[in-house]
Amino acid sequence: MRTLLLAFTILFSMNALSCGSTAQRFMSYWELNDLSNKEEFLRGQGCPLAINYDPLVADEVIVKVLVDAIDHDVKAGLIATVIKNHNCLFAARKIPEYASIQKFISTNGLKGYCSKERLESSYVVLADGGVNLRSAPSINSDIVGTIAGGTLIKLLSKSGEWALVESSSGKGYVDYPLIKAL
Repeated sequence: MRTLLLAFTILFSMNALSCGSTAQRFMSYWELNDLSNKEEFLRGQGCPLAINYDPLVADEVIVKVLVDAIDHDVKAGLIATVIKNHNCLFAARKIPEYASIQKFISTNGLKGYCSKERLESSYVVLADGGVNLRSAPSINSDIVGTIAGGTLIKLLSKSGEWALVESSSGKGYVDYPLIKAL
């Protein structure tokens, strides 16, 4: 049993490492020339670990890739899946190319999913080493989990220097200066 668990851990780690960062993966899109290769590339963007996705770095790259995909008539469903999997690329909303993504969102039924209200509570962990998720808003409270740097989190409330957040690690408090709104 222990050997099986060790083998699974090694295999899973290799798979996660092979994914590389989201920005690096999407940069390889520019090497593709035809529609079928571009569609196959977007179909394969289901890396298992969100820790490789840093929206402050990746969203701008992904937006530019998707604008090209839209211009080349890549299947709308593939583009929509990438948009949903990457929090509507909200961190790149201030670049000019995002206007094409907004138009796509409007015309392809994603408006409710990508609503401003839903995304306004989206934050990202800034600390490269991650942050501790605590049971109460105090440095002396129990650590109930950790959240990796670059991870998307939902801000539930803020009190002083502490924020109550929700993430895949659970719900708890983090030091507010270590997170940033998208």
